[in-house]
This record gives sequence, C-alpha cells and structure tokens, in this order.
Amino acid sequence: MLSIALIGMGSAGSRFLRAILYREKIKGDVKLVAICDRNRERLENFYNTNIKTYQKVNDLLINGAYDIIVIATNENSHFNILKDIKKYSTKYKRILVEKLLVEKFNQVRDILSIYDENEIAVHFVERHSLILKYLLNWMQTNNLTVKRASFFWGKFRLYDHRPTIGVTSEISHPIDLILMISNIKPGTPFEILGGTYVYSDFSISGKQVLDTINVNLKIGNEILVNGSSSFLWEKRRRNVQFYLANSEGIVTYMVVLIFDKPHWDMDICRVYKVNLPYGRKRLINT
Repeated sequence: MLSIALIGMGSAGSRFLRAILYREKIKGDVKLVAICDRNRERLENFYNTNIKTYQKVNDLLINGAYDIIVIATNENSHFNILKDIKKYSTKYKRILVEKLLVEKFNQVRDILSIYDENEIAVHFVERHSLILKYLLNWMQTNNLTVKRASFFWGKFRLYDHRPTIGVTSEISHPIDLILMISNIKPGTPFEILGGTYVYSDFSISGKQVLDTINVNLKIGNEILVNGSSSFLWEKRRRNVQFYLANSEGIVTYMVVLIFDKPHWDMDICRVYKVNLPYGRKRLINT
C-alpha cells in the first residue's frame, strides 16, 4: 500500500482528496496519511481522523515519510515547495505536481539541477478521461496517425479572486493532450510558426497578465497545431480536434473532443468520416 501526503486543499486539492479516498476504499492500494494547507479551516474536518494535518510543509516532512507527495497548490508556490521537499530527500519516493510545474523558465532550470527527472510527474487531469482510452484504441485498430490538430481552451476568469500566471496554465492542457494522442516522444523538437497574445490588468495577479493567446506550432517533422486560449470567454469551452491520416498519409477522419460539458468530467468524443464526395463529413461514432 502506498502512503500519500497531500499539500494544498483548494479546488485542485479537493479533487485529489476525493480521488485518493475513493481509490483507498475501492482498491485499497493507497492510503492518505497526511494533508497540509496554510488555511487552518480547511484542516478542521480531519482533526478527529487518522489523517495527520499540518499548516507548514516542513512540519509535514519532519514528522513523516511518504511514498507519494501530491502538490496541489497554486502554481506560484510550486517552486518554493519543491525546494523545501528536496531538503528531505529521504522522506519521499515520488512527487506528483498539479500543472504547471513552476511559474518561470529559470525556475525549471533550477528544479532540473536538483531533481532527477524520474522523481517528479506533472498532473494533467484530462489524460485520465475515458474518451482518450477509447480514441487511442480505435486509432491503433484502424492504423491512424495524427496529421494536424487544433484547439480552443477558454473560460471566464475576469477579475477572478485566485492568483494566476495567466492563460499559459490553460494552454498547457490541450498541448499536453495533443502530445499524448500523437505519441510525441519527450525531447521532440517543435517550432512556433506564429501567434499573437494579449496582456491585461483583468487579474488580481498584476497589471500585465497574459489573458489571451493564439498560436501556430509545428511539432516534429509533420504535425501542425493551431489553437487559442482565453480567460475572457463567456463560459467554459474546452475543445480539441484531430485530423487523422491513414497509412497512405491521407486525412480520412476528424475527431472532436469536448471536455467538461455539460458538467465537470463529462467528456464527449465525436468521430467523423471525411474526404467524402463533395467535401462532406459523416458522424460515425460519438
């Protein structure tokens, strides 16, 4: 059984909490042994349980050892938490960090200098959607590969009360999904072909926060990606489209993935047959 410590009890942390407790009950192969949050009120419900509670990361590490430490705080605190954890390298086996790993590129270099790559995994919740398992199996059965992809990933966070590094945290989701479905290997080169971006003072995090971005990418030698992401959209909209080619390199299918609609974690996969007479498409599965 794997022992787990959870740092952060906000919206992301609460989802991890439910998932861990569910697996603990159904599978019995994990156990939540400690949680940590600066907000004492978030810990009060656990005072009369076997789960230990801490307000400081250092106290959590001094008083226990864990197979997995989950970091589910806002990304602006990840860098300092990761540095603190590394001081207690005998107190953990693996770290799972809610996306993004850190805020800034120079922080990535610092983390790479003190951690082995295999010590840390970055969590993207959409990777666990059942529609992805279906899609990957279907693509393999039909010998299909990704030729092109597009996405729109937006939501409304105008003057939101939560701190943010900007829409970079949003755009990471569809790009990660595209890398996964396309079976892109780590280290594959990519090129930014063009794009636009907009900063604003619409966030409590500052007067120059990236709220909208449009980008065109080339990944590897062939896969083209175009997409947009925004914090200023009327409501949550998370779509990714794939254009799939057969063994001869001809695009024969279009797949539309729709996430979190109409409710969180309710996802849709629509498969269309394309390259039909007169440029039509036909829905073959949903």
